[in-house]
Amino acid sequence: MTLPLSCYIVSVNEEDCIARALMSVRDIASETLVVDSGSHDATIDIATAYGAKVLHHPFEGIGPQKRFAQDACRYDWVLNLDADEWLSEELQREILHLFAKGEPERFFYELRRIDNIYPMDDFPRLWVKHHYRVRLYHRHRGAPSLHQVHEHIEVGEHKVGNLKNPVMHRSVRHFEHLMAKWNAYSSQQAFQGKKRFYPLLMLRLFTEPMTSFMRAYIRDRHFTGGLWGVAYSLMESAHHFTRMAKMIEHKQGWDTLPQNRVTSVDACRHMKKRKKLPISCFIITYNEEDRIHWPLQALRDIADDIVVVDAQSTDKTQDVARSYGARVMERAWSGYGEQKCFAEKQCRHNWVFNVDADEWPSEELLDDVEAIMTKPETERASAYKVPLFWCYSGEDKPRPSRKAWNIVRFYDRQKVGFNKSIFAEKVIVPSHIKTDVFKGAYYHYPFLSCRHFWRKYNRSTSLVAPITKPLPILFARLFFELPWCFLRAYVVKGGYRDGLRGYVQSQLHAYVYTMRIIKKLEYRLGWSLSEKNYK
Repeated sequence: MTLPLSCYIVSVNEEDCIARALMSVRDIASETLVVDSGSHDATIDIATAYGAKVLHHPFEGIGPQKRFAQDACRYDWVLNLDADEWLSEELQREILHLFAKGEPERFFYELRRIDNIYPMDDFPRLWVKHHYRVRLYHRHRGAPSLHQVHEHIEVGEHKVGNLKNPVMHRSVRHFEHLMAKWNAYSSQQAFQGKKRFYPLLMLRLFTEPMTSFMRAYIRDRHFTGGLWGVAYSLMESAHHFTRMAKMIEHKQGWDTLPQNRVTSVDACRHMKKRKKLPISCFIITYNEEDRIHWPLQALRDIADDIVVVDAQSTDKTQDVARSYGARVMERAWSGYGEQKCFAEKQCRHNWVFNVDADEWPSEELLDDVEAIMTKPETERASAYKVPLFWCYSGEDKPRPSRKAWNIVRFYDRQKVGFNKSIFAEKVIVPSHIKTDVFKGAYYHYPFLSCRHFWRKYNRSTSLVAPITKPLPILFARLFFELPWCFLRAYVVKGGYRDGLRGYVQSQLHAYVYTMRIIKKLEYRLGWSLSEKNYK
């Protein structure tokens, strides 16, 4: 028997879990609404198959999204569920009993939510934490707040009832999903937190790594999850530290493009005019429209052939590349090494120059290339290493404390070439092959903001998850990776010389190395709800 009740769910890419939510309400709710904000998986198909009415609405924050969903409901009584929640059978019977005698006596009812059912479990573990939230209510008496992240039902002075039986909640499907969700949430919170007291932000930036770990592990009782609970608590520590870092980043204006980097074809006419040489340049890209100008501006006057292999970008990367005269080829992503090997084969000339979309070749480097290509073939080395300097976003040049590392980027593809490594690819140079080093350098901008940092490394750490090491080594590194990697980046490699930015980047990189170990354990121990993200 269904009730005069509407259930609404907001979703985006929830194919792994939305079916269970819909199954749990189809016998009690007369109407089920799914408000979707641009899913590109099977979420909409699954919702339609379960008889839900699907509405499309651009995402403006969780609160506004739920307010829109409530306004679209047909019935006065509404039930709000997240896509990763479902009603227990006992709660379904309790709701039916509540409406058995007509209208409930109160307008708002709190549901007891059991948080964090682990992805490898079907039921909650002992001593997990419970939360009470208003989820069943009369929509003409209350509505979701418009807070973008932590929305709640505004009840005013009304009395609130309680239902005893639980709503089940599985917030984590796998760690890539978790970090992607937290990255979006912390960016919204950082924007809202611009006016926070700056000294307090600074204090929390230094205390958050430890306090947030202890809060998750002890207060939220993730000690019940064993090794998985340790991993989750470490990633929650990364999330809260990143949130503080993003707030400071907004205040300091770190998340900007370098000031002297032009971003259009017409804006680079002041650059030195060069004669085109019989060399090919290849670049692999994915959603790089804001930065691919940099290498293309520098190379279009020196390279006779420019190849861009794009991994199905959803922005204007391909259009920008074509505006510089590049040959653009689209190829589904298969890993860094294979993508570069494919691009290498598309080049017209034997001498090739590899540049990433986030790198800026200096004028001195281009002078070196010209000088080498004017020499006879017998006087050239077969491969040339390029000094690469890591730069902070918003800064035009590397800081004096930054040291370069030399990598092969200009070479004769008949003699050497890239390997097919999924991650950390490199040009393989046999021992008998002669190499040399350029004086001119690359300037490398690996990420433009903390949000971009996590988007990039969340994806790359998933790529290397199947490349595992013996379990005892992974177990040990789970506990020691974070402090060791931080000390190595901050003390050994000199991050302390860069002040606050050096501290933030050292901590973020330590979290990335820790996340890499966690994903390897997840892959080996079958922790994830779905392992398709590793395939």
